[in-house]
Amino acid sequence: AQLYPIAERSSTLTTMAASIETVIQVARAIKTKYESVKTMKAECRKARNVAETVLEVCEKLGSELARRTGPPPAGVVGPLQTLHQSVLDLDDLVTISCDKPVKAALFSQTHVRKLRSATSAAHDAIGLLG
Repeated sequence: AQLYPIAERSSTLTTMAASIETVIQVARAIKTKYESVKTMKAECRKARNVAETVLEVCEKLGSELARRTGPPPAGVVGPLQTLHQSVLDLDDLVTISCDKPVKAALFSQTHVRKLRSATSAAHDAIGLLG
C-alpha cells in the first residue's frame, strides 16, 4: 500500500483525505500484526486497541470530509499529523514484537516507554479530532 505524506497546513481536502487513508492503512496493519505478536502481548494489545479507536475516528473524519466543500476544517491538520506519527510509532513497536521477539524482550522497558508515549499522543490527538 502506498503511503501518502501527511497533509500540510495549506492542504486541500483531497490531500487531507489521502493523509487520513494513510493513517487508516497503518492502523489496520497494527491490528493484523497483533495476531502474530510473540512477546509483550499485553503492551501490544494496547497498541491494537488504540489502532481500533484510530480507525473509528479516521473513518468518521474521512466521511465528514467527503461531504465537505472548501478548505479543510481549522484545527484538524495538527492533530492529524500527531495521530499519523503516533500510529507509525505504534506500528514499529508491534512489528519488532512480531519479527524480533528477543530484541523486544531485551529492550522491553524502552519499548514500553515508547508505547506509552505513542499511545498518549494518539489519545491526545483523538481527543482534539473527536
